Amino acid sequence: MLIELQQQQRWGLARVQGGRELAFKDWADDNAIHIYLPTGQRRIRSRGSRHKTFCLVPMFPGYAFVLRPQHWMDYLRNNSLFMHFLRDPEGFIIQVCQAVIDDLRNREDSGEFNDLEPLIGSGRLLVGMKLRIKAGPMAGFCGRCLAVFRNSLLLDVKGRAIRMRPEELEEE
Repeated sequence: MLIELQQQQRWGLARVQGGRELAFKDWADDNAIHIYLPTGQRRIRSRGSRHKTFCLVPMFPGYAFVLRPQHWMDYLRNNSLFMHFLRDPEGFIIQVCQAVIDDLRNREDSGEFNDLEPLIGSGRLLVGMKLRIKAGPMAGFCGRCLAVFRNSLLLDVKGRAIRMRPEELEEE
């Protein structure tokens, strides 16, 4: 049982440059490094255009899952897109179970991550935007938007992901 568990926990979560996740995936594919980057389709409208097109966006901006992170550590350090692996307080690379990766892949294949409609507030809240919480027990805290859903968004406040409603937030 222990050997089976050790074989499953082989994925590490790598921090990559924000907005460059797809470039990192292309580089990894060219160099035979197995990574997984969960993506979804988002419907966007270009400036000055009436037509909306589909764009492929990562579900976890700034992160990618790397298979066998210890094996690729030295090789990844030479890439300017790679920043570091997430680590626990003792300094060990945080391992992600294969079952989590399989679940993400199933959800991605079923289209669960696709956001086909315009986002909150006619698209004015964007991933990466800095926002301030104006209501609730965390009023006054600031954070960066990680993901936008139909009626809520995911906010990174001091390293913790918090799901918030848009009426509780304001742009900073």
